[in-house]
Amino acid sequence: MKNFPSIIIGLTLMLSCSSPASHSLDRAERCMQDHPDSAYSTLASIPSIQLKGKKEQARYALLMSMAMDKCYIDVAEDSLISVASRYYRRHGSATQRMLADYYLGRVLKNGGDDTEAAFRFLKAGRKARDLGQHLYEGLSAFNLCELYTTHGETGPAVECAREAVRAYRRTARPVYVESARLALARAYENNGQFEEGRQLFDSLLREEGFFHKEVERSYAELLFNQGHE
Repeated sequence: MKNFPSIIIGLTLMLSCSSPASHSLDRAERCMQDHPDSAYSTLASIPSIQLKGKKEQARYALLMSMAMDKCYIDVAEDSLISVASRYYRRHGSATQRMLADYYLGRVLKNGGDDTEAAFRFLKAGRKARDLGQHLYEGLSAFNLCELYTTHGETGPAVECAREAVRAYRRTARPVYVESARLALARAYENNGQFEEGRQLFDSLLREEGFFHKEVERSYAELLFNQGHE
């Protein structure tokens, strides 16, 4: 046990170098995907004075932006996520840069800056694909589909909905797959591809999945619109 004192000294130094907020940030990050409400509560309890240096402030800004989005707290002002976006432009991991782009896109979309939001989703989607982060690849494409739909760009909306379906199918999240297939069926309808939309709606109705009521309502709208063509 000759090295035992060295081990103790090393552990002491590690603990002394970590800020009071670092353990809370770690805890919030661990539970973010499955329990975003707990992550949000943990982050909200951290006094800003405990965040030491730009690195920790950027990490907090990114995690809090993620938690609020996952808890359906819509933010339209980008002062928080911009802290993360500026820092991760030159620092951090490729995953952190991708996440900063995606969540900045979400805030810009909420605030009505659709052009800049689309640019961020395009960047995030490409990075997510390169990283094998298929959930965020799908989320980026799904958001782009919604933006294109809002602006009447029906052809690109179809392509983005297809991309979202392909990406989500590479995750173990069937609810995301179904939501993207529903978006694709609606995009087909908006683009005048009624037969493709009808076939996809038929398939979704047979499956009786998470969005069965929405599928029924959207299918009825498609049949009504098709009858008036």
